[in-house]
Amino acid sequence: MIRLLAGAALLLIAASAPLAISGMSSSPAPAPPEVVSCPAVLNTAPGPAGVAQALSSLDLRRAWRAFVGFRVIGIPVPESARRRFVDAYFDGRLPASARFVAIELSRLTLSEAARIADRARSLDQSLVLLRPAPVALLRIFVERAEDPEAHREVCRAQAEPLAALVADPALGERAFNLLRTAGSVPETAIRALSARLSRDSWTRAALASLGQAAAPALLASLDSDDPCRRAVAAWVLAGLGDSTHVDRIIRAAVPELARDGVPGNAAFAVRALAALGDRARPVARALLKSADDQVVAGALQVLLKTGGAAPEDLEAARPRVERLAARAAEAGDEAAIGIETRAALGVARGAMDVAPPPESLKPSQAESSGRIW
Repeated sequence: MIRLLAGAALLLIAASAPLAISGMSSSPAPAPPEVVSCPAVLNTAPGPAGVAQALSSLDLRRAWRAFVGFRVIGIPVPESARRRFVDAYFDGRLPASARFVAIELSRLTLSEAARIADRARSLDQSLVLLRPAPVALLRIFVERAEDPEAHREVCRAQAEPLAALVADPALGERAFNLLRTAGSVPETAIRALSARLSRDSWTRAALASLGQAAAPALLASLDSDDPCRRAVAAWVLAGLGDSTHVDRIIRAAVPELARDGVPGNAAFAVRALAALGDRARPVARALLKSADDQVVAGALQVLLKTGGAAPEDLEAARPRVERLAARAAEAGDEAAIGIETRAALGVARGAMDVAPPPESLKPSQAESSGRIW
């Protein structure tokens, strides 16, 4: 055993040491390590001023490696020296500094972002690597982007930060168009669109363009505390054509037909029910018996839009619609009557000489027992 151990030790020594056998030689011994001196670094003043001086005397890549070393050992580097690497990154000369640049620019102002965008060789390529990209720089990018097709790559790379800008009153529509063109619309962007349904008409077309991907956000909007948002969401959701949501749409739309609803909601409710087509006709026909003139007018409008209004329905609803037209400016929603209903009944716009409504009809019909839905 002792002999075996001794032999193994000798083998290890032979393997690790240069061969020195007479008449034979191994490969030439390696030359002594080259001593690299950097007088610029060694002969500078101490402190941040010396660091800045040292880095400025080196070419870009050596300066970057020296900067990384300073950061590792905790030597502070002044802003004037760091700015060199930021500028080089946006010139396309130092892509390796992307992570440093993202941190360095985390508090970037809009004016500074505009300066960077003006000088950048390729703002798109620079933004692709920045994770996360500075919000100010993304705002400048969205403001200046003219052709969404030309920015697909950066929009995919920055989809989530751009989605946050969809909620911005000034940039929301532009941010969404960029994401949609890139084929990358996060859930956060869809929720931001649904939150703006009652305020911005463009969000309705935007959600409709997403198809079934927008359905969860629209269904959530049906439970909103904002009645206008509920009515608009019902309309957009109905336009998607998914039969599984018919009952939810009807439950959300029908109450908005009432005279005591939010002005304008009746028109959205009519559109929502009309978009359901045949599936809304039984409900609309039942609503013709409502005690609320505005509900009757809205239901008749739905039937006219879907081809389900019989001549007797028109005649039965005529006095109700005329009475609503006379009082629309006072207590109702003029849009509930609709162009189709006016044309079918020959009802003129504005006040008319008709009998006053019965005592049971009041500006607010919230507690009317005759309402049907």
